[in-house]
Amino acid sequence: MKRIYTFIFIPFFIIACSKSITKEQLDLKAKVKSTLLKLADLEVLNQTNPTSKNTSLAKKTVVKTKRQIVKKKKIKIKPTQKPVIRTIKKRQATDTDTLQVKLKALKPRAEHIEQITKTESMAIREDKLPMQFGSSWVLDKKRGYLSNKPQCLLSSVQKKFYDGYDNAKMSLQLSTTALIIKTDSEIDLTYPEVGIYIDNNPVFLFDKVANKRYTLNRKNISELTALMKTAKKINIKLGFWPTWPQTKTSSVTFSLQSFAKALAALKACNQL
Repeated sequence: MKRIYTFIFIPFFIIACSKSITKEQLDLKAKVKSTLLKLADLEVLNQTNPTSKNTSLAKKTVVKTKRQIVKKKKIKIKPTQKPVIRTIKKRQATDTDTLQVKLKALKPRAEHIEQITKTESMAIREDKLPMQFGSSWVLDKKRGYLSNKPQCLLSSVQKKFYDGYDNAKMSLQLSTTALIIKTDSEIDLTYPEVGIYIDNNPVFLFDKVANKRYTLNRKNISELTALMKTAKKINIKLGFWPTWPQTKTSSVTFSLQSFAKALAALKACNQL
């Protein structure tokens, strides 16, 4: 009897067991499914807001970085110096500046005077005469135009000119006492503007006519030679042939190039 009951209940037991297993599997499946759904939701949230995942980590990193910055030594940065711009004020011209400008302008003149001073101390030897100075003046020891006694004289070159009637010649001769003009024609001092002109200086008149063909100036010889040292030219204006009708005042110009040296040599020659 017991075996019969056993065989009867075995199938029911198996069915009951299979049903209970099936229910457990269903519960497990349901749990797994709910878990997967939650994970899917989390993944969707992460994709839509990726920064939310690392927010806490970022905050920790920022805090750590700030602490590291605080621990580091503070480096003082010196401000760069601004370039100093200096303004140069124009200095007003003074009397000293004006004097310096004048001295610069007179420098060639000063050098010329220095050269003359050196020349004045030159040694003149009689065996070296005559001596040529430039192209216009010759120093020699000889008889003068109006003197029979030999003396040191400066003579100019002869210049040709027209005396109103004919061609003639004129030359100058300078001693320490007079400037003499010699011509080939008889001189007439009644013509207008006759005299000695040195550059643009006032006219020097002749003292007299000597031997008809010579005229001279003794009264102003010191002033004449002083001007001639620094001048460029000397101009002689004369009339001629007093017994003939007046024509026109003749003008003859002589260069004063190298005259300063020649005059210094004349003074040295007179000390021989």
